[in-house]
Amino acid sequence: MCGIFACFCDHSLITKINNNESIRHFLCRRGPDQFAKLQIPVGGADYHSGLQLCLMSSVLQLRGGREPCDQPLMDSVGNVLQWNGQVFAGSMTVDDSESDTEAMMRELANCLTDAEMLAKLSRICGPWSFTYWDSNRRRFWFGRDLLGRRSLCWNTDARDQVLIISSISYFESEPAREWSEIPANGVYCLDLSADRPLKDTIADIRHYPWNRQISGTEIISSANDVSLTLKSPITVPLNRLSQPIDSDDQQIPEQVIKGFIEVLRQSLRRRCHNQQTLCKKCFARTMDDTENGLTTDDDGGELVAEFSSDSEGDILGTSPIQQDMLINKMLNSRQRNKECTHASTAILFSGGLDSTIIALLADECVPPALPIDLLNVAFDNDAPDRETGLKAWDELKALRPNRRWNFVSIYVSKEELQTMRDKHIKYLVKPSQTVLDDSIGCAIWFAANGRGLLMEEHMVTKVYETPARVVLLGMGADEQLAGYTRHRRVFDKQGLSGLIDEIALELDRLSSRNLGRDDRVASDHGREPRYPFLDEDVINFLNGIPVWHKCDLRLDRSTGEKLLLRQVADRLGLCRTSHHLKRAIQFGSRIAKIEEFREKGEDVCTRLTS
Repeated sequence: MCGIFACFCDHSLITKINNNESIRHFLCRRGPDQFAKLQIPVGGADYHSGLQLCLMSSVLQLRGGREPCDQPLMDSVGNVLQWNGQVFAGSMTVDDSESDTEAMMRELANCLTDAEMLAKLSRICGPWSFTYWDSNRRRFWFGRDLLGRRSLCWNTDARDQVLIISSISYFESEPAREWSEIPANGVYCLDLSADRPLKDTIADIRHYPWNRQISGTEIISSANDVSLTLKSPITVPLNRLSQPIDSDDQQIPEQVIKGFIEVLRQSLRRRCHNQQTLCKKCFARTMDDTENGLTTDDDGGELVAEFSSDSEGDILGTSPIQQDMLINKMLNSRQRNKECTHASTAILFSGGLDSTIIALLADECVPPALPIDLLNVAFDNDAPDRETGLKAWDELKALRPNRRWNFVSIYVSKEELQTMRDKHIKYLVKPSQTVLDDSIGCAIWFAANGRGLLMEEHMVTKVYETPARVVLLGMGADEQLAGYTRHRRVFDKQGLSGLIDEIALELDRLSSRNLGRDDRVASDHGREPRYPFLDEDVINFLNGIPVWHKCDLRLDRSTGEKLLLRQVADRLGLCRTSHHLKRAIQFGSRIAKIEEFREKGEDVCTRLTS
């Protein structure tokens, strides 16, 4: 995971940008393992005149070797990549030992045309946002994946002076004050081959759209050349078959249940496996050992190697072959003597249907010696999510007794909520600004923070903070499986055809609603959020089945919504959890009641804008 900041401005603003500590502060909270800056003259002959490109990146190293992959990553000819993503699947594959940032740089650097760039990006399945400076063609590319699972924002004012593209949208004392999320409707390209004013370059920005929406609906592009579109990883159109519900037989075919379990299982495997299964502390210790050149040998003695700070990590006094042998010996002995036995994976855990199924399937993917942390947030100790969380925890322990399930009880007082919102959280939620954004954004921030009380048999044992570097979230299930109250309202008025239209609408606006906000608040703790229900294969599977295999809204609330997922829970042995009512996080955690404001969810929240 990466924190991205890219700024086009005149050289006169560069010092102000470079000295802005709030940029580094927010980026490094997302990526605590590495931070670097890079300046590229794009409109003048040197660093002291003309248009400049200022890049800053931070890194949370999850894949490849233990050494962070440098970002911004520059190759030998001057191409520069900022990559905040994961290549989980698709026709592009990344070896387990390699950083996907390096793999992406290699792929993009070989592109000679716009069509080739789009073809490369179309090969990826997984969440991403990026910027890429094509040094030879003097073009600057940026964008987000189809679902918008990674945040990327830009300023909408002061564009005659500055264009900022960033993972977050708040910096102190910047000329830009108004922000929006960059639409996840394709990728964008700035042509900087001609020396002209910045506002003119922005006015001529090129947009290359996706060829399909998330519902699978084909998008008619204004471009005559179909090669100048991104090929969507969602290839299955939403099944729009409707039939009169005139039978009491609500059985979903067994092959549908088994098929859904399998695509979910594969989704969890990708999201649990593509990391180093090291907790924060053990990863930091490994990095410290690498920097210091210290580890233990096979017999437990100390092995010392001296690293040069100015020779790109060469080990002094050794030949290249000896260097490789020594490094391999150091890494192998470190793995034997410093195995991490702490939680590297956590789950935002309400005890509801979505999060409990994620937990049970994650048990199949996380190494058995490692705990899994269940992060349960409440703003009232009698909150519904606390009760369902404890019950679901008991069910998980009964079904998987060999796993260490760490139930982390996170209680947030009204005073703590107000203090942290005003001090920090509101800057992450921006540019989102509704009452609903406030409630959900704050709840996710405190949950992903992972600091609370560790429970044992429903009793507090100690204060605990999860050391996990990956956190799993259940977003996406309600939109696809008719889990919201509004789905029932539409069904009651318009029947199945209206419900199908509502699900299509929910799918197609996923990227523009909440996921950018959720990424900003969850990533702020140096943990990468991953969404199993928003895997491309999961969406394709659910798009392909008829709506009556997903839900039956004639039935009661604890049965009809997300009926397929309830059937999955039953098959997996989660008999009690399969009947839990759906509660949105703002109600289940009681954050919506703690301050007793009488507001509508879509109202602008003054607590975020003040």
